[in-house]
Amino acid sequence: FMKYFKEYLSQLFSDHIDDFTPNVRQDYLLNHLSVSFAETVKWWIKDKTQIPPEQLSDDFLSLIPKK
Repeated sequence: FMKYFKEYLSQLFSDHIDDFTPNVRQDYLLNHLSVSFAETVKWWIKDKTQIPPEQLSDDFLSLIPKK
């Protein structure tokens, strides 16, 4: 499941890659974003965190430098 989830996330992030920091190789950035977010979701489920999913994604995206 995680393999397919990461592949899906990579495709999703690639649709918005131009919104992120331009001085990082795109293949590295896509890998980093997809793996990091997949692990964030895994942590969120495992720890039964009370954070709403919208807040989780907002928090995650706030850590990523934008252009």
